[in-house]
Amino acid sequence: MRLFQFFYGEATRSLIEPEFIPLKSGNSGHWDSLESASIHRVLKEKKFTKNEYIGFFCPLFTLKTGLTGRQVRRVLTQAQDDVVSFSSSFEQIASYPNSFIQGESMHPGLMKVAQDFLTEINVDLDLSNLVQDQTRIIFRNYFVAKYEFWLRWMDITERIQKISENQDTDLGRRLNSCTPHQGVIDYPMKDFLFERAVSVLLEMQNINAAVGIDIEKSPMSSPGADEFFGAFLSLDALKSQYLKTRESKYLDIYETRRQRLFASIAMRSKGAGPGFVAVPYMLLDEREASRSQSD
Repeated sequence: MRLFQFFYGEATRSLIEPEFIPLKSGNSGHWDSLESASIHRVLKEKKFTKNEYIGFFCPLFTLKTGLTGRQVRRVLTQAQDDVVSFSSSFEQIASYPNSFIQGESMHPGLMKVAQDFLTEINVDLDLSNLVQDQTRIIFRNYFVAKYEFWLRWMDITERIQKISENQDTDLGRRLNSCTPHQGVIDYPMKDFLFERAVSVLLEMQNINAAVGIDIEKSPMSSPGADEFFGAFLSLDALKSQYLKTRESKYLDIYETRRQRLFASIAMRSKGAGPGFVAVPYMLLDEREASRSQSD
């Protein structure tokens, strides 16, 4: 296995886990686009075997997941699945039917852009009715996968990039349109489609990622979310049961409990409403880390 961890300068290099391979990212543009480009470069330039586990993590991986490099490697030595998820922010995973609806709550317009992109590349996936549990929602590219899966990921993300480079098309312009993130509006929409490429692939191949993270111990990204862990666990379980049985009653219960949870949160947070849960899942310190590219 080869597990890479990005750094942008000396400040972020100091965060790299000893078990991970340091990988210098670019020094201009947006970190998410840059990391996608860096992943492509590694996959194209280095030699891998088809079943080799490969992963790419941001500098704040340990802070966001509570996992050390040693713990990640220990999980992978026992794994056999094509994809192993180390995605944290369980409250974001559980609180929305799928990763695109979750993204729409923070980046208005993402659903339409993503659906139009899938139509453009002839992928039959109805995002408005898609249900995903923790085995298919992965944030921040916090996953490890076999080389063959990464090749398919590379094909999807190259198509996103190619379309975005054509500013003469409506879809190309929307992929490059700026969307709010972490209090500013200077991130291109395509960054958040790049992030969800893994979810698209899992649906296309109809496979589940193994969960390599202890969701009870991993940090949540929304302030105060730990208090509602049991409710989040119930919500994700309901999604899983629907996916196993396809019985609509589980979705009905899911939506009822989801709205009840939001109402409870709103009362406790004095009217904050669902936004108390639906806060950006990458905290400000991650943006600060990306700014250290220039150091």
